[in-house]
Amino acid sequence: MKKRNFLFVCAVLVVITFFLSRFSQEVTISYKKNNAFKAIGAAIMKVLENSSSDCAFAIKDLSHKRIELVIGKSKQFPAASLIKIPILAVAIEAINEGKVSLWDKVIIKRKDITGGSGKIKAFSLPHTLTLEKLLELMISVSDNTATNKIINILGFEYIRNSFVKLE
Repeated sequence: MKKRNFLFVCAVLVVITFFLSRFSQEVTISYKKNNAFKAIGAAIMKVLENSSSDCAFAIKDLSHKRIELVIGKSKQFPAASLIKIPILAVAIEAINEGKVSLWDKVIIKRKDITGGSGKIKAFSLPHTLTLEKLLELMISVSDNTATNKIINILGFEYIRNSFVKLE
């Protein structure tokens, strides 16, 4: 249950970060943005107080490098599936750019199945999913097959370049 809560909180943070970056043009004063970050942080802390999850995260405003929200900075966690969060962010950017669509059909074949966590490996194959469903499975159940398929769709070079832009 802890892992599911953590993944849910991470997915919510990615969505919040995405929307803040998309609508940041509407708020031009850093002070107002900083208050928005404080409000988001307070809301997240309220959720975490009622949860048995142990998590840490950072949200950084890429247009104002000094504005960030960090909770649990000194905590350490195994990082096995954390790469899935920035891959989700890159996929959202690719959708915004028109490189891919949430409705793109993706065929999963036996050769695509990878070890580790996930539900796809239990599907009868070949199986057709939308990119939207792959993204959902990548985040909600940490599906490794979905993750690898998304990486193949976007391409290593595109993902690498997107990561460099996020630095």
